[in-house]
Amino acid sequence: MKQYLFLIALTFFGVVSSFWWTPYAGVALYYFYAILRPQFLWKWTLDSAPVSIPWSFCVAGSAIVGYIAWSFGVLSFGKRESSLMRYRPRFTLAHKLMMMFAFWIVCSYARSNDQATSEEWFGEYLKIFAMYYLASRVVRTPTQIWGLFMLVVTAVGYIAYEANMIYLQTGKLILYSRGFAGLDNNGAGLMLALGVPLCYFAWEMTKGWYRYGFLILIPIIVHAVLGTYSRGAMGSMIVALPFYLLYTRYKKFFAFLLMCGVFALPFMAGKEIQDRFFSIEKREVDSSYQARELSWRIAKEIAWDYPIFGAGIRCSNKEMKQRGADMEGRTIHMLYLQVAADSGWIALLIYVSMVIATFISIWRARRRLWRRTDPESMRATAILGGIECSLISFLVGATFLSLEVFEISYLLLFIGTQVWALLNATDTTVKENLPGQWSGSRYPMPNVQARRAQQPPPPPRGPMPRPMPQAAPANGQTRPGFPQR
Repeated sequence: MKQYLFLIALTFFGVVSSFWWTPYAGVALYYFYAILRPQFLWKWTLDSAPVSIPWSFCVAGSAIVGYIAWSFGVLSFGKRESSLMRYRPRFTLAHKLMMMFAFWIVCSYARSNDQATSEEWFGEYLKIFAMYYLASRVVRTPTQIWGLFMLVVTAVGYIAYEANMIYLQTGKLILYSRGFAGLDNNGAGLMLALGVPLCYFAWEMTKGWYRYGFLILIPIIVHAVLGTYSRGAMGSMIVALPFYLLYTRYKKFFAFLLMCGVFALPFMAGKEIQDRFFSIEKREVDSSYQARELSWRIAKEIAWDYPIFGAGIRCSNKEMKQRGADMEGRTIHMLYLQVAADSGWIALLIYVSMVIATFISIWRARRRLWRRTDPESMRATAILGGIECSLISFLVGATFLSLEVFEISYLLLFIGTQVWALLNATDTTVKENLPGQWSGSRYPMPNVQARRAQQPPPPPRGPMPRPMPQAAPANGQTRPGFPQR
C-alpha cells in the first residue's frame, strides 16, 4: 500500500506543479512513469489497490493543458515566467524531422492493411510524438536538461538494483524469464545497457563524494545486463567503449576503470553467459541468428512490395509465415527493417535523417562548449558525452531488435538535440535578440514592455568577432554558454 500512496502523492505533485510551477514537472514525471514504470515493478501491490489510476495519463494531460493555457495567456506562472519560462528553445532540424516522421507514421496507419493490428502500436507512437513535441517547448533551462538526464540514471539504476536483489535472494533471473514492462529479455537488457555511459558521465559532471555512487551503479547495471542473456545488449555496451575514451575529460582514470572491468568480467559472467555471448561467432549453427537472417530477408521483400507507406504498423509480422518464416507472427528483429516494412522506405529515411540530425546537434553543441570551463558548460558537455555513447549503444542494439517504440531512445534523442536548442534560445523579454537568434515569442509575457525599456540597446548588426574561451566566472556574473535563468 505504501507504493500506491507514494504514486498518488507523486502524481498529485506533478498535476499541481504543471499549473503552478511549470509544465516541465508533468513532462518529467511522465518520462518517470514511461521509463522506470513503477506501476510494473510494484504491480503485485497495485493490483490490490482500491482504485486503478492511469498515472502517466494524469501527469501528461496536466502538462499539455498547462502549456496550452500559458501559451494563450490564460495561465500565468508569476515570477517563474521570468526565469523558467523566459527563454524559448529553437526548433532545430532534428525536431522538424521528428515531426515529419510522426506525420509519415500517421499516413502509414491510415493506409494500413489491418488497422486493428496497427491500432495499439499507433497509440504508442502518438504518445511518444506528443510528449517529444511538448518537451521541446517546455524544457527551457540547463537544470531541466540535467533533471531529465538524472531521471534516466536513477530509473535504470533502480531497475538493475531490484533485478540483482531478486537474483541474490531467490536465484531467479527475472529479466531473462519475464522481461520488463512489455519488453522481452533483449529489450530489457538493452534498456539497462544504455544506463552504463549515463552513469559514467554523471560521475564526471558531479562534484562531491556522492559522485562515486554513480560508478558503483555501473557494475550493478552490467551484472543485470548479463543476467538477461541478451547478446545484443552485451555487444552494444562493448561497441560504445571507444567513444567513452574520446569524450571523457579523465582518459587515464577511464582506462583504469576499463582494465578493472576486464579483469572482473569473467567473475561476473558465468560459463552459461560466456557461452551465450560467444555463440555469435557460430552463426552457421546458431538457429536464433539464422531465424533473424531469414526474417531480415523477408522484411526487405515486404518493404519493396509496400515502398511508400509500408504494410502498416506491425502488419508486416502477419505476412512473415506465409513468406517462409519459421513461425506465425515472427518479429523482424531489426528496428530499421521493421520501420521500412511497416511504414515504407521513406519512413526509414526520415528516421535515419532524424538520428543523424540529432548527432549533428550534439556535435555542434559540444564544439561550442568544449573549451569553456564554467561549471554549467562542463556539465552540459558531460551530458552530451553520456547521451551520445548511450545512443551509439542503442543504434547497435537496434540492429538485432525491433524497438521502434522504445520510449527511452526517444528521450535520449530529445535530450541530445535540446541542448543545442537551448544554446540558441530566444529571450522573450528582449525585443531584438542577438544576431543568429530568433525573434521574440509569439505570446509575450506580462509586463514585457516595462522590462524591454530597461534593456540596453541591441548591438549593431554585422560580423562580430569570435569570442575567446572564458575562464570560470566569479559568483554573480553571467555564465557563458546557456541563457541566464
